Amino acid sequence: MLKAPLLLTIAVALAACGKPAATAAVPPAPPPVQVIKPAKPLALNLAPALSAIPLPVSSTALGAGQRLADRNSGYHDNLSPPLAWGSTGGVQSWVVIVEDPDANRPEPFVHWLAWNLPAKTRSLPEGLTAATAPPGMKQGFNSGLGLGWFGPKPPKGTGDHHYHFQVFALDTVLNLPPTAGRSGVVAAMKGHVLASGEAIGVYSAP
Repeated sequence: MLKAPLLLTIAVALAACGKPAATAAVPPAPPPVQVIKPAKPLALNLAPALSAIPLPVSSTALGAGQRLADRNSGYHDNLSPPLAWGSTGGVQSWVVIVEDPDANRPEPFVHWLAWNLPAKTRSLPEGLTAATAPPGMKQGFNSGLGLGWFGPKPPKGTGDHHYHFQVFALDTVLNLPPTAGRSGVVAAMKGHVLASGEAIGVYSAP
């Protein structure tokens, strides 16, 4: 026979099971507001390639985490980095454009602009000079208003900047004046890009 205290305990437990616990209604949290920064189109986006297969591009100046070597920056020796790329059929000339879309300006900062590299060219040496440049290669103005390579020199406190080493295989040779800038080169090669690719380097102020 069950004792009275045990019967009372069972009755209380059954009553608790039969009555749902009251819970406060919690409204769903509103989705976070996302501020999407407009992307600055790179030359690769402005002059798309006819082939969907990317051209392999590499540089021995890119170390762990794709960090660009100090000697290639504007803070140090300002040497143009070595660059190498693959091949594709029908190439008549090559274009090399290096851009930084993280710079505080409406368009990517152009660090290197070169065109009419001979069809047989597959690489550029470090510290390119007039003596080591492929014959016929033209170098245009960078965003620092100089000709040739302008080494990365991001302002202090702006974090990592990304440098897009873009290579384009063209089915033509560009007829452009030496003063042609990035917009002129991009406009001239539209519809003539057989294949393109890039290697991305990272650098920040020391």
